[in-house]
Parts: sequence; C-alpha cells; structure tokens
Amino acid sequence: MEALIPSFMRVQRGYTTAQKATSLLDHVASNGHEDLKPEDRLTVLDLPDADAVASNISSVTALSRSALIQRATESPELLTEAELDLLLDRYWVLVTDVEQKVQMSASGQLLRISREHEKATMEHLELLRKPLYDHTNEGQALESALAELKRRSDAEATLRYNKDLHDALASFKGPDWARRLLEEEKGTNPWGFAKYVDPLAAVHFDLEHYFSRTDTLLTFAKTNIRYGRLLSGKFLLQSLDWLGTDPTIQGRAGNVAQHLQSHKDQEFDEKDAARVYMASKQPDDIEALRTKFQLLREHFNSIRDRPRLPRYGNGGRCRYDALIEGVLKNAFIAIDGTCISSLYTGPQYADNVWVWAVDPDYDDSNGGTNYGPESEVPQYQGFLRVRIQQLADKFFEARKYRAQIPMSELWLAAQNSRKSAFVSLDEEEQQAHRSDRMAGSALGRSKASAPPTM
Repeated sequence: MEALIPSFMRVQRGYTTAQKATSLLDHVASNGHEDLKPEDRLTVLDLPDADAVASNISSVTALSRSALIQRATESPELLTEAELDLLLDRYWVLVTDVEQKVQMSASGQLLRISREHEKATMEHLELLRKPLYDHTNEGQALESALAELKRRSDAEATLRYNKDLHDALASFKGPDWARRLLEEEKGTNPWGFAKYVDPLAAVHFDLEHYFSRTDTLLTFAKTNIRYGRLLSGKFLLQSLDWLGTDPTIQGRAGNVAQHLQSHKDQEFDEKDAARVYMASKQPDDIEALRTKFQLLREHFNSIRDRPRLPRYGNGGRCRYDALIEGVLKNAFIAIDGTCISSLYTGPQYADNVWVWAVDPDYDDSNGGTNYGPESEVPQYQGFLRVRIQQLADKFFEARKYRAQIPMSELWLAAQNSRKSAFVSLDEEEQQAHRSDRMAGSALGRSKASAPPTM
C-alpha cells in the first residue's frame, strides 16, 4: 500500500505529506478510526473537504451529494459523463496530466508484482476507508463508478470490434483456412505454436538479432498472406522453457551468461558465427536430435493438457507450465543453433530460413518410419523442418484444420522442397522458392488445395 500513498490527491496538492498519510493508515489498521480528527479522516479517504465537494458537485450536476451517491449505487448507467468523471476522481476537479501520471505509476508498481496483489491492496485500502465515509453507501458509489466506467468502455470496445470484424470478413482476401479461423475465433484469441529455444545457442549467436530478423520475416509473411489485422495481430509463438527439460544441460548452460559477458564488447558477425557453429558439429545428427527432442516432447506432453492460460497468464506474467489459449497441442517448435544458422548461411532469402517442428505424439521407441529404400528416402523420426514463414500459413493450416494428416506425411512432403523444409501439401508449391529477403513463396491462397472441411 505504501506505493499508493504518494498518488493521493491530498498528498499531491500539499494538504498533507506521504509520511503522515502512511502513519494515519497504519494507525487505522492497528487501532481503528474513532480518535481520528476530521482532517485526518479526509486524508485516509483522500477526499476534498465538505465545502469543496459540494462546490465541485454543483459545477457538474444539479444533484445533491446524497442524490449523486444514490444514482451511482442504484442506476449507474444514468450517470452523465461529467458525474462519472467526478466520482472517479473522488470529487477532485481539474486533475492535471501530471497528477494522473503519478496515479498510474503507483498502480503500475502494484501490477508489476501481480494483478492479485493490486486487487488485494485496493480492497484492503477500501476496507480501512469504509467506516469513515459521512454519507451512507458513498464508498459503494465510488466503486460503482469504476465498474460503470469499465462497463461503458467494454461496450464501446465491443461495438468497435464488431464493426471491425464485419469489415474484415466483408473484405477478406486471405486463404480459406484463415477465414474459417476468423469466423470461429472472431479474432479474439491468440493462435500459433509453443516454441523452445536452445539456451546453448546464445554461446554462438546473438539471439536478439536472430529473433528481430525472424519477427520481421513473420510480419512480412502475414502481410502477404492477407488475412488482415485482426488475425495478424493474434499470431503467437509461446516460449516454453528448454532449460528446464534437460538436467544435463544445466551445467553446460551455466557458462552462457559468463560467456556472453566476456564477449559483449566484441563485434558480432552472423555469418562467421554460423560457419564456426556448423563446423563444430555434424548437421542433423539424427540420434542427437532424437534425444533432445524426446526430452522436449516429454515436457510438452506434461503441460499441454493442463488448463489453458489466458494471453498473459497468471498476474500478467508469462508462465512455462501451461499453454496459452489458442496454442496448438499437436505440434511444437524447437529452435537450436542449426535453425539459427539457416538465417546466416548462404543467401539470406526468406525461403532459406527454417525451424524444427516436433510431433508430440510420436513414439520415439519405434526407431522411425521408413518410406522407401534408406538410401533414397530417410526415415521419419518424429520431427521435420518447416520454413519459418509457413508457421503462419500452410503448416498451421495442416495442424489446425487437417490434423487427420499425420506429421509423417508433412515430413514426406517436405522432402520435395529445398532444404527439406516443409512448404505445402500441394505438390506444385513444394517446389516453390523465391530469391527474396523478406517475402517467401507459397504464401496465401493455394491454387490446388481445397478449402478446409468443417
């Protein structure tokens, strides 16, 4: 509660000090309110004096203080905007931008701890204030004003959103699967995949640079797919904790921070980093990939059926122990040094950048699925490469609306594409490749693919 006190209007306008207001609140909490002086009661309530309240009320409404309180508690929808604003400001008028900024900053300090903490603090403060109001139901009226503001704001937002949704569907030019997603989810829920990022990759690469570049690629992809602002803004790759899935990685990753600190002043060259990394390992070491992806698979399967999280999780913070609403359960993304190298080795075309997609339902004990002579077609091992821009298009469509097609078939389709990275189930699109640094190929409507079945 201490963070709130400097935001009190009586403190900001010099009627009292934050130290004295804190002392008064502590006194009320410990000893009650019976011995408080009238001025001290106003400090705890953070209200102007009675004459100022009467004057301020008369400047915005013909109602008396008691009548305004009654309207706020019984029929808050009838409050005029001026009446509502006065109650929200606890009868203070001419509240400046600076004063509002101090109030928002104080609230923000509480929210940074958690939403629950902010709510509990405000409830405790109102509990201390409740016996001090001179007018019946005044505390309830002030709370009702806040609820009425939220109701009006929500109603206005709903009207705006319904119009946006109607306009988006009327002018929709994206693929059929995206239109179906917009119709089903109304553009309100996130959609996408969970992702794991190998913490050891930070030893070799500037991950901030990598994700800045790949975020740009995904933005260009969404623009070219043309499914509009409502869907585009909801695409999500939810970060899960790779480090927590493998106890053996703890020791190796423990030196990452030290390594980064010791090299922070060195000039970073992405292509040199990629060459050094790839020279230090055998690309696509199947056994090593199977081992680490099995650990990720076990972790993913342990959390995917837990109650799903809202967009920002508990208390406004990201959590690693459950999936966000809208994140698919039947595939997840893994990003390691080899994936990152695909951005920096060779021509830096969008179609050359790929990530791993892992099948969470794959039985790793079967040793792989063979599609032909091993010399011609390798075995499916429960994961495949996917062009990064197709995470927001054909690959998402395949896992969301064509989930009856197993990931082994997606892997087989990927063998027909450059770098064996999945592009599409359409044979013609599998061969597509563009020499473009921003917009890759086969984005948006497919000529040969049918609309997803309902």
